[in-house]
Amino acid sequence: MYRLLAIVLCLIIGCSCVAASADGEWNPQLANWNRPSLSYTTQKSSNGYAVSSDYLNKVLRVGAVSSGWSRITATISGVYSFSVNTDALPEKVSKLTLQIYRYIDNDERLRNTDTLTFIRGEGVVTRTVQNVMADQELFWTQNSSGFDYLLMINTADFEGNKEDEIDLVPPVSSGTVNASDFLTGTPILSRTPSAGDTFFMGWYEQDNSLSNGRERIEWTVLDVNQAKDSMLVISSLALDCKIYHPSRAQVAWGDTYLRNWLVNTFANSALNPREQACIIPQRVANTTDTVTMLDEVQIAKYRLAKTGCLVSDYAANLPNPVNINDNGFGCWWVRMDRTTSNAKMKFVGRSGYVYAASKTDSNSYLKQNGGNYSTSKDNGIRPAMLLRLSALTNTMLEDDMSVVIGTVVNAANPTQRVAGIAITIGGQTVYTDRNGEFVAGVDVGNVPYTVEHSDYITINDSFIATGGQQSIVIPVSRRMAWNEYRVVLTWGASPRDLDSHLWGSTEGGSSYHVFYSDLRSDSGKALLEWDDITSYGPETTHFLAYPGKSYAFSIHDYTNRGRTHTNAMANSGAKVVVYRGNEMIGIYEVPADDGTVWKVFTVYDNEITPVNTMSYCSDPSYAGR
Repeated sequence: MYRLLAIVLCLIIGCSCVAASADGEWNPQLANWNRPSLSYTTQKSSNGYAVSSDYLNKVLRVGAVSSGWSRITATISGVYSFSVNTDALPEKVSKLTLQIYRYIDNDERLRNTDTLTFIRGEGVVTRTVQNVMADQELFWTQNSSGFDYLLMINTADFEGNKEDEIDLVPPVSSGTVNASDFLTGTPILSRTPSAGDTFFMGWYEQDNSLSNGRERIEWTVLDVNQAKDSMLVISSLALDCKIYHPSRAQVAWGDTYLRNWLVNTFANSALNPREQACIIPQRVANTTDTVTMLDEVQIAKYRLAKTGCLVSDYAANLPNPVNINDNGFGCWWVRMDRTTSNAKMKFVGRSGYVYAASKTDSNSYLKQNGGNYSTSKDNGIRPAMLLRLSALTNTMLEDDMSVVIGTVVNAANPTQRVAGIAITIGGQTVYTDRNGEFVAGVDVGNVPYTVEHSDYITINDSFIATGGQQSIVIPVSRRMAWNEYRVVLTWGASPRDLDSHLWGSTEGGSSYHVFYSDLRSDSGKALLEWDDITSYGPETTHFLAYPGKSYAFSIHDYTNRGRTHTNAMANSGAKVVVYRGNEMIGIYEVPADDGTVWKVFTVYDNEITPVNTMSYCSDPSYAGR
């Protein structure tokens, strides 16, 4: 998907600067971190280049201060470039070094992820910081002080695509869209639509009957621009009901809960990757949106307030439903550049009026006093998008996909969720948010996925997508030493309790049995890191394998331990993933045989051998021996 990149070359040396300084320490902890803020400049420079606030680029005037720290918050995910005019560095400064820090995982610790070096006399030099996540904060400190320099922040998508490199396909011929053309296998658009036409694209629950699956989303065309190969659309119905933001504070649109829900959760669950590729990213309220909402000016322009808005049955029957009248018309949020702490937010009421805190607001249209706080729970959501016409004619309507709601956790401690993990799944790459969660739309069937992060072992695995919405948990393991093992067990709802058992030896030759009754041995080098007793897992075992020593790993069906005939574990969907050093070395699925003990593998002299046999044992003290 293309991300917006407006390239602005603006060299400003000698203007007044905004200093960003704070006493900091090398790799400081969150608890004692003082975060300075920087100001953007949109003034015309001395050499004639203007920096427009409409551009994604921001040119920052930075005063370099010894032991000082600077910060910027990423507006979108992508590559961030730092450009410095090295010819403007003082003679006493031969090299400018920026140490870039970011928060990694959930341990609230800054880590030095990049070192950017600029040598004096080389002109304008650009260095990049890769894989910056939306809303991630970049902190940096510099090695010298006593001068000002210009810093340019540019962004692109992870593939490096830029808008000025895109060749627009000629627009399709004029015509009328028939909203009933929604059979699988037909294009999303077969003709160029006109304002007011409707069409179908994507899936979302709307009739409030989960048993029959989700329904196609109907979109209303607001504006068509054939010269730019684009059209602006909005959902015909209010599809859901969400708060705007969980706090009554001044928050920019890009930082609100609702914006992030639209761009991440809604986009990835309602639209498959091929449909998302039809979206033209827009610059909206100092951030870049794919799926967005309309502001009051647009609502007035397209006369949306006059017509009212019908609400889906789903949104009208939520525990906190959309506020509707007897005709089925409901309230829906209006996008604002910034929430307000003392006044209320704008919304379109059931009767078609725009409500706000005051009639004196600019760009008013059918304005009424009122408004709702950002925490209000009864306003509907009407997503809007800017779509590429030519892409829609080459994209087919498809059957509904599976919506995967995933959570990435630390295998050693599954209560710790891991942010910033890249998951390549269903033809797209998504990233876990601050809660370690991601949403992706995938086709029904076997879905392979790859999990990657510089601090964690890469995972290549798969799962079965059954259609509709489903949740998965992905445990990840940190990188380890060459003879260090981590074994992760997961299973289904039944049996309730499966137990991991490790029989092994210390380096000195003493035998041990690590399981729920004896959690650690070998001075802590062998331990049951996490014991799960309420289905699903993960349950995690960690140990060191010494040269010339033997180890055996088994799973015991504790729930059915007393039975002499059972296939409960065989039907549990149990799976064991084994990590060694810096790689995943094995995935084992439970055999389809009766038994209460599954002997999974053995290790001798740091070499693993699959076993995969089933047997019976009623006493946990001897399971897997």
